[in-house]
Amino acid sequence: MGLTPEAWERAKKLVKKFDLPPDHEWLLERLTERNAHPENAAQIDQEIWEKCGENCAILVSDTSGFTRITKERGVLHFLALVEKGVSLSRPIIECEQGILLKQEADNMLCLFPTADGALRVAVGIVKALRVWNAGVEDPDSHVAFCFGVGYGKVLRLTDEVFGDEMNVASKLGEDTAGREEILLSKAAAEALTGPVEGVSMGEWATVHTGNLDLPFRKAVVL
Repeated sequence: MGLTPEAWERAKKLVKKFDLPPDHEWLLERLTERNAHPENAAQIDQEIWEKCGENCAILVSDTSGFTRITKERGVLHFLALVEKGVSLSRPIIECEQGILLKQEADNMLCLFPTADGALRVAVGIVKALRVWNAGVEDPDSHVAFCFGVGYGKVLRLTDEVFGDEMNVASKLGEDTAGREEILLSKAAAEALTGPVEGVSMGEWATVHTGNLDLPFRKAVVL
């Protein structure tokens, strides 16, 4: 006895849910084809977006104190602090259906279904690190992160993300935010569906990059 049309639709959705996105090599192959045949650019672009496009929130973290602590205590001491921070962060990320897509040097790149979820995770990590640091006497052994949050359509691969909001989240998290600061892009701030517990939202501000002024809001963890 065959499956009903409704059962087939449920099966296809289930397969899609667990289907891994393409890897970087696949994207490079399609871009090589695009460059070789510019007349097919629109068709190839559509194929790439259909296969890799995803609306999500992007959370980029950076670790505070890298230059000073590494210079004074050595890179292994600092990397051990990063490992402790990541291990404390993992269960918090998973609670909001998040994916830790990549950890590179002292940064984390995470994806979430909603901007609310990304903000709640950033808040949860800040609070968890505060608790950990309270039990550590040596201030150079404290762990502190800062965050940038973006929201929008991106190209998601197995181990990488490309897109405007990815770039904005990186700029905010890695280059702009200070210790324990959470900076949300305009798109991420506007995607919030309501107040997030334990957070006070600051006024709008801007950061200049290239020829652009990027608006953002700071979420202050209480």
